[in-house]
Amino acid sequence: MKSIIDAINLEKELHPQATSQDISKLIYQACFGNGHMITSVKDCLDQLKQEVVQDNSKPSIQNIGNGYVRVSCSAMKKKEELYNLLFVHSSKQDPDTKLYQSLLMKYDLQPSNNLHHSKVYVDTYDPHYRIIKKEYIDYMKGIEFVYKQIQNNERTLICIEGPCASGKTTFSNILHELFSLTIFHMDDYFLQPFQRVPERLEEIGGNVDYERVKKEIFDPWSKQENIVYQRYNCQTLKLEEPIHVPYRDIMVIEGSYSCHPYFKEFDTRKIWIDLDSEEQINRLEKRSKNLLERFIKEWIPKENAYFKKYDIKSTCDVII
Repeated sequence: MKSIIDAINLEKELHPQATSQDISKLIYQACFGNGHMITSVKDCLDQLKQEVVQDNSKPSIQNIGNGYVRVSCSAMKKKEELYNLLFVHSSKQDPDTKLYQSLLMKYDLQPSNNLHHSKVYVDTYDPHYRIIKKEYIDYMKGIEFVYKQIQNNERTLICIEGPCASGKTTFSNILHELFSLTIFHMDDYFLQPFQRVPERLEEIGGNVDYERVKKEIFDPWSKQENIVYQRYNCQTLKLEEPIHVPYRDIMVIEGSYSCHPYFKEFDTRKIWIDLDSEEQINRLEKRSKNLLERFIKEWIPKENAYFKKYDIKSTCDVII
């Protein structure tokens, strides 16, 4: 609720002529998303193209809370198809009726079927925007890069690197959600017990079974063959049953060590997701508190040594 309350305060600051009708609309958008605006993908795109031409405002992004933002149509010029895709996918989220009712009560508002801005708001601000998931905008630089590869019919493996807890898995899930790309995870390739010998554990960048990654993913992909791979289960300490994946021109490998120089012979595009050390610890404490000490003493130092030795960040095509 706090994120929406903050967003309402911001709305009043940015648009002081906003009425209770406009505040009610923002609350509705934050709780229910944009599903009510979706007719067909084509109709949405046609309408968006019209509004892009009409919108003379400065490109802007306004947080409305609950994981949504308003993106001005002026920010979408020459990118209408991609933003329309994000807009349509942003509708695929469960509504939060309970939160909606609580906020209406807090601001003494009544539910309304009128989902339009007030006349004074329209006359004063001439709003043209789309409601889009905030996480899409957070990763927009990477989404645009991958979208361009797809539009250009590129043939490449996209490797997503960065410190642990930086959001590599989140970003790869977004790519799957938007473009139905196949995702492989480096976390499925931890060293097996027989590999955990002193020489391997001391090797910079050796904290992953890169030989098996190459054999199971890189090699067959380079030959345009279907892929059969096995996930390593850290609980049972065994490889799981083989998974069969059809070949596609663009596939994604996410996780630390996905840009290892062991794979340098292959045609890849590399994306780095940045994260400062303080925020990294905060995220890990929330996500894996019982493993935090091991992250700090073992896994993070190994990652950082690998990043430094091979200058991984500077080899990437995109930095988010």
